[in-house]
Amino acid sequence: MARGNYLCLIYLIFTNLIFLNCGSNIRGQENVLAFDTLSDGRLLISGMLINGKKNGVWNSYYDNGQFQFVETYINDTLNGPWISYRDNGNIFTLGEFKNNLEEGEWLHFGEYPNHIAVKRYYSNGKKIGTWEYYDHHGRLELKIKYGKNEVEEILVDNRMPVPDQQ
Repeated sequence: MARGNYLCLIYLIFTNLIFLNCGSNIRGQENVLAFDTLSDGRLLISGMLINGKKNGVWNSYYDNGQFQFVETYINDTLNGPWISYRDNGNIFTLGEFKNNLEEGEWLHFGEYPNHIAVKRYYSNGKKIGTWEYYDHHGRLELKIKYGKNEVEEILVDNRMPVPDQQ
């Protein structure tokens, strides 16, 4: 497991322990550890419900036990880090939500660990800034700048042109 994956795992364990130690009734709130499993007991999803709403870190798992998604909620609303994984355990996407909308830098990784395939930027769920797309060798393939009203301007296009099909 890569160093970054260990740090994510430590973060998830720590945050879930904080919620588990909250007790079952704080200031009149009903706290429930929620989870779903397959018939053989393998975990599919886990997280904390407070008064029936998702709160804290929620984890989804592939059938093989690897993380699929790690999401952070406040009162049933995505707020905070969001991570998706490939079924082999490598991180696929890193990003953050604010009030159910994408916010800040989002990174998509290629098949190989630490290979950034796409860098995207959002503000209140809208595309902003300069997005970069890389090929499997790490070379810049496409660079697009998003301006007002998400209008795009292609800054760099190193993609191979598609030949005419006749």
